[in-house]
Amino acid sequence: MNRRKFLNTGSYVAYAGFGLSHEIVSVQASELNDTAKKIESFKPLLTPQDAFYDVSRGNPKPFTLKGKALDEARLTPETWRCEITADPFTEEPHTKVASKLEKSLTISDGTALDLPTLLSLGKKHEVHFLKAMQCLNLASPLGQGLWTGVPLREVLKLCGKMSDVRRIYFWGFHNNDPKQVFKSSLSYT
Repeated sequence: MNRRKFLNTGSYVAYAGFGLSHEIVSVQASELNDTAKKIESFKPLLTPQDAFYDVSRGNPKPFTLKGKALDEARLTPETWRCEITADPFTEEPHTKVASKLEKSLTISDGTALDLPTLLSLGKKHEVHFLKAMQCLNLASPLGQGLWTGVPLREVLKLCGKMSDVRRIYFWGFHNNDPKQVFKSSLSYT
C-alpha cells in the first residue's frame, strides 16, 4: 500500500468509525492528499548509489581502474588485503616503548586479512549505521547511506594481545602518486 492510498484509507476509516459527515471527510482527504504530495517531494533519506557526489582527485581515480591495474591496486574481491602491523616508532621522552602485536597480519607472510575472512567476521559481528559522507571543502554532504561493516575491535582481535598501542594509522590506494596516498589516524581508545 502506498502512502496516498494509506492516507485516503485512513480518512474513510475515520468517517466510518466516528460517523463524520461526507463533507468533512472530503476536506480531510483533500488535505491529506496535499500532505502526501509534499511528502513525496522530499529527498530520500538514503542517497541512491549512483547519486553520491564524487570529489575524487588525481589520476587514475580508483573507480576508473580496469583489469591488471585494478588487481595491482588490490581493489578486487580476490586481491583485496588488509595488513596490520605494529609501528616500531619510538622517540624520547614521550614514546619510550614501541607498540607490539602478538601476531602481525602481512601480505609477505600470507596472513593479511582477506575479504572472505572479513565477510566471515561479518556473519557474527556485522553492524549497520547511517552515515552522511562529507568533505570539508563543501557546504553539503556528498550523500547519505546505510553502511555495513565489522567493528575495528573485532578485526584487531585477529592480532592477539596488543601492547603500547596509542594510535591506529591507516592508508589505502588513492592513485599512483606517492604524495597523494589517502591516510589518516584515530586514537586507539
